[in-house]
Amino acid sequence: MMTTVTDQPFISVIVPAYNEENGIAACIQSLLAQDYPQNRREIIIVDNNSKDRTREIIQQYPVTLLVEGEIQGPAAARNRGILAAHGEIIAFTDADCLPRPDWLRNLAKVFTSADIVGAVGSLHGIGNEGLISKFMEEVNTVQSHEGSSYWYVVTANAAYRREAVIKLGLFKVNLFNGEDIDLGLRAQIELGQIVGAPDAIVDHPFENSWEEITERFRRYGYSEILLDAMYQHTPGYMRQAGFQRGQMLKQVGALFVYIGSFAVRLLRSVFRGWNKKYVLWPLLWFVAEFNNLSGKIRGVVDTRFLTRVPTKTLAIKNQ
Repeated sequence: MMTTVTDQPFISVIVPAYNEENGIAACIQSLLAQDYPQNRREIIIVDNNSKDRTREIIQQYPVTLLVEGEIQGPAAARNRGILAAHGEIIAFTDADCLPRPDWLRNLAKVFTSADIVGAVGSLHGIGNEGLISKFMEEVNTVQSHEGSSYWYVVTANAAYRREAVIKLGLFKVNLFNGEDIDLGLRAQIELGQIVGAPDAIVDHPFENSWEEITERFRRYGYSEILLDAMYQHTPGYMRQAGFQRGQMLKQVGALFVYIGSFAVRLLRSVFRGWNKKYVLWPLLWFVAEFNNLSGKIRGVVDTRFLTRVPTKTLAIKNQ
């Protein structure tokens, strides 16, 4: 049975936006179409120095537009929204995402006790017609997941109690990579539980260009090393000290396997006919693995072999 309006917490939806003129309108429209009561929600879009028509498009809708003009990066943009928000619950999604109409309602209903400080929903891929986007959907690196002790939270679909985020000191603006997972880990280590809300669904388009997957996997590799430097000695953390040495050696070996597989499949296609997915799939894995490894190597250098956390981390891309 649905709770009454008076039982439903006020929710502030915060969306950081940087050069999102192609997707921001659809995102806002999906947020305005939420079946959560209008007087129990607000939508805050934070423009982070966009150079395109993003801000102009946002102004066409009945939402709150804020500008984070001093610090570049999604952490700073989200922090700007959090400080201005009125909600008991802060819900996050990204400017290229499309939350389904019952998204907020299904996020809100899992906050059943005071010790639950956060929630994570599900991400479903959409519009994945190209080979690269089909690959990204299968790998699905943007999905939050539950480890043995902690949830690893991706802010494309997540919510927190506002007071908890304030207590934690907000997102760390010096982290250009992994700032959302860092916040989730701190929330669970210091404050309380994060729970799953599988019915709270956000549709998410996946990258469809070589440049985009190169950038994403390099960023992920860097953030893995950065988070390991910060949390490797924390009980329950998914990767303990020394894990990455063995993992990076395995990745080097995997690169040769992918190249060999690509060559064999290319040769077979001469006799069996061309099948794009069959031939290029190992090449896609090579690009993903190579760039993940490249990001890790840069992270190892910046963290002095995981012995320190740099005061300012690599900004591979703003968002």
